[in-house]
Amino acid sequence: MTTKKCAALYNHTHIRPGGIIYPCCRFKKQLGYFDGDFDSVLHSKEYVELRERFEKEEIPECQKCWDHENAGIQSERQVFNEKWNCDEIKLRELWIGIDNICNLKCVMCNKEYSNQFTGEVISTNEIKSIPDIDKVVFLGGEPLMNERYFRLLRQMNRSILHLTIITNGMFKLQDKWKEMLRECKHVVFFVSIDACGELCERVRDGSKWETVVETVEDLETEWPVTVNTVIHKDNVKGIDDLKKWIDKRPWQINILTYPFHLRVTSDDKQRIMRDFNQYFTYTI
Repeated sequence: MTTKKCAALYNHTHIRPGGIIYPCCRFKKQLGYFDGDFDSVLHSKEYVELRERFEKEEIPECQKCWDHENAGIQSERQVFNEKWNCDEIKLRELWIGIDNICNLKCVMCNKEYSNQFTGEVISTNEIKSIPDIDKVVFLGGEPLMNERYFRLLRQMNRSILHLTIITNGMFKLQDKWKEMLRECKHVVFFVSIDACGELCERVRDGSKWETVVETVEDLETEWPVTVNTVIHKDNVKGIDDLKKWIDKRPWQINILTYPFHLRVTSDDKQRIMRDFNQYFTYTI
């Protein structure tokens, strides 16, 4: 019997556009649907069964964490275990995509995260109540072009809130956002940048490199910024140029696993994992 634990199953949930619940961003299949009630999520039948399974087996839906740990890379499971414990079932960390409204059509993305693919807006149910939550991650679509994220933040207990906003860098903060963010306990931005210059604009259709740079520099005047990069077949050749631009900025990278046709070659994967190992540290 495995002695491994995962604190995410006791403290965390991940809600994608449309109200689709995952235990975390790397779990391989949907666990349930969000009905607007945060308090019921971790006590659902699906979560109870998953915690029981985790006590007995190294479950295959968590394979990405097992792979990272076997490769000597810190896994999301290990990060959760450093932050939280398994002694109490209480929602302390929420990752939420309210809907798929976005201005970009990135090559590795799909209609779940951007309405630019089909025009269809996929929305999460209206939230019935908002408990005090220590950490929240706004996923998108693109949170900074969506009023629902602002309204959600306005209803939260910001005095205790550690907030992470994942953005594509195409929207400078409005004054009303700045005022609200200054009331949070801690704020950090993750700007999704997969390449620089013309290659950035090609793999993230609708993106303008100059705007992305200006947005990063503007955010950095007041809040920490980490660059978040997904490496795939169409941008892997530009990774060294991107590293030069990033310079001393915090940087986190992931190697794409889906869609399959964008996966890098095994040689490229080995090189990236060897030469960029320190940037695989999970920091969101």
